[in-house]
Amino acid sequence: MKGEKEFFRKRFFGGFNRDDVIKYIAKIANERNDALAAQSKAESKLKELEEEIKKLRENNKMDDLIARHEAAAVEETILEEEIIKESEATEETPEEPAPPEEPAEAPPQEAPTEPEASTEEPPAEPAPLAEEQPPPPPTEPEPPTEPAPPPPTRIKVKMHKQ
Repeated sequence: MKGEKEFFRKRFFGGFNRDDVIKYIAKIANERNDALAAQSKAESKLKELEEEIKKLRENNKMDDLIARHEAAAVEETILEEEIIKESEATEETPEEPAPPEEPAEAPPQEAPTEPEASTEEPPAEPAPLAEEQPPPPPTEPEPPTEPAPPPPTRIKVKMHKQ
């Protein structure tokens, strides 16, 4: 009954009719109690829904973990089958002959002969890199200097005649 204005009957000697005021207060109290009950009911429903959301999220995480576990198990069986196939394939193929071992002593090398005269120019020396420049000479540290004394201050003195 919101929006309706209630009028209290006035008494002859001033003030309002007591019964009207009591009924109005009781009506407002009932509306307040109904609102509080509806609020507590809504809060309990909210808590239930929050718990349900929490359970569903945990369940969703469990489903995700279960799916990952199953995928890992499938991948593991595939890898095991590949390992078995490779081991069977290596057992069936005959061993390849081992490469010949190097002799313990290397044959003696011939003495280097002088190169024949050729018309080719000898290779040019590579240009020095910029990074190979010598470091700059060290500079001497400056001797510490004493701070300059502050300039003399002038004091003006005014003398008054007496």
